[in-house]
Amino acid sequence: MEYDLKYAKKAAAVLVLLPLLVMYTEAVLIPSLPTIQKDFEITPSEVSWILSIYLLVGTVSVAIMGKLGDMFGKRKMFLIALIFYTVGVAMNGFAPSFKFLLFSRAMQGIGMAIFPLGFSLVREEFPPKMVPQVQGLISAMFAVGMVIALPLGAFISQHYGWRWTYHSVVPFVILMFIASWIILKESRYITPSKFDFVGVALLIFFVVPSLVAVTRAPSIG
Repeated sequence: MEYDLKYAKKAAAVLVLLPLLVMYTEAVLIPSLPTIQKDFEITPSEVSWILSIYLLVGTVSVAIMGKLGDMFGKRKMFLIALIFYTVGVAMNGFAPSFKFLLFSRAMQGIGMAIFPLGFSLVREEFPPKMVPQVQGLISAMFAVGMVIALPLGAFISQHYGWRWTYHSVVPFVILMFIASWIILKESRYITPSKFDFVGVALLIFFVVPSLVAVTRAPSIG
């Protein structure tokens, strides 16, 4: 099986930088939570939903989008998930209410599917020797994004307000989407099959109540 090394190097740059940007975007929010709580006049348990709704939707999205990637193409689903993430990030900074913010954060959660889809593209389209290296770099960017984001997020939130933690990220997210659209190629393995609606329903039935229980436990018991 032949692999395009030049393509692999360009695609690796996109797939390595993207988790860095995503983790930065998520971690930069953490120092802003007390300010968001004050601005929207909500309780600490309610503000925790800003993080929980992202994880809740993302957990379901990863399974659904991963299956759709196998059926219709991983690049196609990768770009669709990235569109949801980009739109969600752009909407967050303009949220007029807490409910709107939760809605836009849920849209971001759909974008979590880019990670398993990205790993699949690496495994299928990169030379075998590059796969562990690139996957290791992608995983390392999660930690790097957190390290950069926490102090910078606190600085932005303190001096410019929590909305600018999102406004400052939007141009970079758009650039990453454009780069992904131009550089990434469709996966060579597509497996047409029926979508498992029953499996999705069971996943939602078991996963969503569990995450809700963890989120609400401190306030409800």
